[in-house]
Amino acid sequence: MKRRTFFQSAAAVPLAGMLEGARAPSLETRIVRLKLEHTWTTTMSSSEYRDTLYAAYTRDGITGHGEGAPIVRYKEDAASAQKAVDSVRALLLAAPPLEFAKTMNQVFGRVPGEWAAKAAIDIALMDWVGQKLGIPLYSYFGLDPKDTPLTT
Repeated sequence: MKRRTFFQSAAAVPLAGMLEGARAPSLETRIVRLKLEHTWTTTMSSSEYRDTLYAAYTRDGITGHGEGAPIVRYKEDAASAQKAVDSVRALLLAAPPLEFAKTMNQVFGRVPGEWAAKAAIDIALMDWVGQKLGIPLYSYFGLDPKDTPLTT
């Protein structure tokens, strides 16, 4: 699955939540294999794909999407990232999502390493916050998108 296809299919998830009415908060994770357009090569290895951790945090009919790409150098893989998210699932579902800084501090205190898991959680929470407030995150953080550096 390519990254673009992955996110296009994920965009339909919030619509399903709105049709079903209010439910208890949920946090779903899955490992997604992204086929790379070009072989990714570093001094340590080469790869045709990346296994990433996808997270979907749903509350109040809104779904925030996050992703984390494990890095072998940090002794991470997608399965360990998924287990790390599972270990703090109860915390994430009980915590008020608008108190994301406090929540992420608690996650960091409970989960050593596992940076991909933390990234997936953080991005999913931040995506949820932006949608809940109805503003892009750059506005929430007081940033001007014109000042954003170009990246690949």
